[in-house]
Amino acid sequence: MYAAVGPGALRAAMEADLDAPTIALFTSSPVYMEISKTLRVKRPAVTAIYAEASPIHQLQLISKLYNRRVSVGVLTSEATEYLEPLIRSGARSANLELEIARVESFESASRALMRLSLATAILAVPDSTIYAPSNLRNLLESTYRRSQPVIGFSTSLVNAGTMATAYSTIEDTLAQFDDVLELVASGRIPDPQFPRYWRVAVNENVARSLNVIVDDDVRSLGERPPERPR
Repeated sequence: MYAAVGPGALRAAMEADLDAPTIALFTSSPVYMEISKTLRVKRPAVTAIYAEASPIHQLQLISKLYNRRVSVGVLTSEATEYLEPLIRSGARSANLELEIARVESFESASRALMRLSLATAILAVPDSTIYAPSNLRNLLESTYRRSQPVIGFSTSLVNAGTMATAYSTIEDTLAQFDDVLELVASGRIPDPQFPRYWRVAVNENVARSLNVIVDDDVRSLGERPPERPR
């Protein structure tokens, strides 16, 4: 079997005439979907552990941050509409109100974000057509003015000014990779999956500025991989 580390390796693996299953690592779900949609015919035996945490875990984080029923706004586009059923399910499980706004091809993300101005918090999904380096600063400034925390999809975004995120470390992913390897070795190709093990990163300065209390229960949220015998 093969491990494709990153989007470039995944695309190369799916274009190649490989003779064994491929497991994609450290590729986001939108990028995986885009690549597999165009190249699926050539390489059917492919699965993945996505780079970003599940939206369900992000919504659990929001629920824990507020400890009450609040409203969460989410922007999606055609590239990430497949996430909407999972987001709706996660919001119900976390007892959160949800408003999803679709960013159309003819409008800017900033304008679409205004439709979520009444939401308590914004959940960002890894959609490069919405959140790009060119507009991220403006989007964060507009939500900050409305006292809307943004829960991001990576620790890089937390460093850039979102308030918090659920994320997986390399060690978390590799622990899950061992489990996927066992399935593939037995002849079963599991569906692409979000990280099973995760933890929380918080931008403490942003949380204080937005008057959001982050306690130890929030910081310790997540699931760690079990200790394995050496």
